Amino acid sequence: MNLLLIIAALLALGLAAFWIFSFVIVKLRGASRVSSKDAGRWNAIPIAQAKLMCLPLLMDESKFSVTESQMPPGTYSYLAPMQAELFERFESIQPRFGDMRLDRRLIERSQSLPGMIRIGTDAGEYQIVTKPKAEIVYEMDLLSGSLDQEFPSIYHLILDSYDETTTT
Repeated sequence: MNLLLIIAALLALGLAAFWIFSFVIVKLRGASRVSSKDAGRWNAIPIAQAKLMCLPLLMDESKFSVTESQMPPGTYSYLAPMQAELFERFESIQPRFGDMRLDRRLIERSQSLPGMIRIGTDAGEYQIVTKPKAEIVYEMDLLSGSLDQEFPSIYHLILDSYDETTTT
């Protein structure tokens, strides 16, 4: 009887240690995704200003790799107006030294989170998602299914991705 209690206690301790270890690993992995600066430091900027700051960066080949290819207006009517405008002008956008990628070919309903639309990817197991007709953009961790970061617009996400590549 005492032997069974000891074995049960050891199993409980082992499970607790495994859970704590898993939790710490997930937290550390998430922490590595955030730049040394505050993750949402761009979020205080009004959307119109973020857009004005973004467009010159996108045209700078030393900062971003973009593929321009016009699509007819209304092609992405299920997206928010600024997202639709961006995807109607650009086929793909990626910082020269970063992992974030926005791409028309990636646009689809999220398989991991019902009601969301995938519009891009980021490092590892991250997707860039949005809600239909909503300007807010999220980074979603596919492993945990959680929305890790929120950006007021797609332009804020682009500014943040550029900022991360210049600070690492």
